[in-house]
Amino acid sequence: MALFGVGKPVHLMEDIKVAKKLISELPAFDAAKALDKLTFWLNSISSTEGFKLDYRYELLDLLDGAAKNHQRKLAQEYLATDRQKKQRENQLWTTVYEFWKTLGSAYLHFEQSRDRRRLDALDLRAADLGLQVLADFRLVRADGAAQKEKKDGQQLFHD
Repeated sequence: MALFGVGKPVHLMEDIKVAKKLISELPAFDAAKALDKLTFWLNSISSTEGFKLDYRYELLDLLDGAAKNHQRKLAQEYLATDRQKKQRENQLWTTVYEFWKTLGSAYLHFEQSRDRRRLDALDLRAADLGLQVLADFRLVRADGAAQKEKKDGQQLFHD
């Protein structure tokens, strides 16, 4: 913590090199475990104060990108799971749903932090506006995916 004002966050991912290394160490052949870990990191980043907004967004983007293949693998496994294996089907659905819900919450937290820090709408630079639009789209994407997973899960439990 700095003597005056806010210092750097105390977080394992406060350095981009460390963040990239942690992501590279995710289990390549266990998509559920990797997505659980990414969900953990999203929660952790969202609840840690002190990240600069552009760096927070960079971390969210990094985690969002790292999750794509794992999420796709889980979705394929979910669809291929024998209907007799309800417990595994439920576990896969819960993992994917929690990821999308957490990703949406992380982008929403980013948006709320950005709004709190922006004192005047005239202070927006072109880069800030582009970042805002991208974050808004990703928030809508994550929320839509979470709602779809929730709906699919409700059907799953009624079958």
